[in-house]
Amino acid sequence: MNRAKRTLRVFLVLGLALAALFASAACAPTQAPTQAAEPTEAPKPTSIRVTVVNNTEYVFNELYVSATAADAWGDDHLGSTSILKKNGSFEITLPAYDFNNYDIRVVDEDEDEYLFERVPMQNGAKVVIAFGDAGLEASSTLADGSAVTVTGNLSSGSGAEPADAPAGGYYSFTVQNNSDFDIFAIYMGPSTGAAADDIDILPVVLAARDETRVEGYVEGANARIDEWTLFVRDTDGDESVSYDAFNPWTLQYVVVYWNSNTGGWECAFHY
Repeated sequence: MNRAKRTLRVFLVLGLALAALFASAACAPTQAPTQAAEPTEAPKPTSIRVTVVNNTEYVFNELYVSATAADAWGDDHLGSTSILKKNGSFEITLPAYDFNNYDIRVVDEDEDEYLFERVPMQNGAKVVIAFGDAGLEASSTLADGSAVTVTGNLSSGSGAEPADAPAGGYYSFTVQNNSDFDIFAIYMGPSTGAAADDIDILPVVLAARDETRVEGYVEGANARIDEWTLFVRDTDGDESVSYDAFNPWTLQYVVVYWNSNTGGWECAFHY
């Protein structure tokens, strides 16, 4: 075999090997690109929690908050037996609203009405109602720390007793704290009533050796009840129910004191 044939055979062998190599590469399965999983959205909350702070000098008897687009105020968040005291706070639950704007209506102890429109609120927001340099204001601080102040409208109430109010519906008397402890709350309730009938009558924390005047109006059948009891709770959490019943319609003042012998609060009623 001459040199030319040997060279041709070598080229043929190399050609066949390369062809087999390319053929095997072409037949190899290709792996499909991996697609990233689409993130799932967390379900939107159906409600939010908001804290309302009363930074005025007046007790709030009614508190309404509703979405700006709503047609009605809905229920009073304080209910018939709660009040929002001066410098006090109250946490409420509201339906979640896409636009985060809510209106607020407050009725205070003088029957004055406070109205605020388009107050931004989100879950965890704190709304402080106060009388500032610009007048009545509601300052809303959101969870991210941003704050918006909305100016409100004040409408004066008559403050007069309704003409059809039951006899004895109004109470007005002085509470004296004759102890060395601060009193956080005093509830007044019918002797034969349920806890739901109790009324928080103390507008602010009553400091030791101090006194305050309390007054209010009781509606419905309870206005015709003459025997009530007081439930006293101090800032340490100690609490007691008065042993004696009293008549809130004729009471002039009550002295509340701590009995170290019994380890409880006691009340002396004076007419």
